[in-house]
Amino acid sequence: MKVDELKTLLKFDGVDTSNFTDEELQLLINTKVKELEGLIGVDINPHDRTKTIGRFKGKMVQLSFYPVLYIARVLLNGRVLDSCEYTYNKKTGIVYFHDKLKGFLEVQYTTGLTDMDYDYLILPLIKDMVGYTITYGVNNDRLNGLMPIATSLKEGDVSVGFKADSNNSFGYTVGIGQRIDDLRNRFMFSSRVRWI
Repeated sequence: MKVDELKTLLKFDGVDTSNFTDEELQLLINTKVKELEGLIGVDINPHDRTKTIGRFKGKMVQLSFYPVLYIARVLLNGRVLDSCEYTYNKKTGIVYFHDKLKGFLEVQYTTGLTDMDYDYLILPLIKDMVGYTITYGVNNDRLNGLMPIATSLKEGDVSVGFKADSNNSFGYTVGIGQRIDDLRNRFMFSSRVRWI
């Protein structure tokens, strides 16, 4: 996400970013992307990886990371396999070989999210995470640091309540926390079975 794009989107949400430099906002964006990667358990931006198995024998291999954007190359005993000798499932990171293979296997691949997933799922969430972080910090300053422990404040005829929720929201509002959970569920494949 570009800083100018973030500023414009947050302006539509009523979040003032004028107290921050572009470098500070970019640092916050990068930090939130890394935080989200840790929370959902997948690479958001492309990341090159290698899976090596010294004594491989079989017709399929489960890559350690997914989703897979593409496989750069597969080597068996130093020979590069032709792409017609295997297929792979991008979502689960499983490579299927057409023939049974035996020997030293190396798979070089890139993980990350597609541009469409990034644009439709990640960018709006990062925008909201950054906006919440900025707003939370400003509101916490206005409340003299009481925001994490206060459930309501009253002064005169005005009362302000804070929603106390027992659900895991990762330190964000429940809506942002639910979207993070939805993303994690979308990319986690607990039904993957490791062959022994």
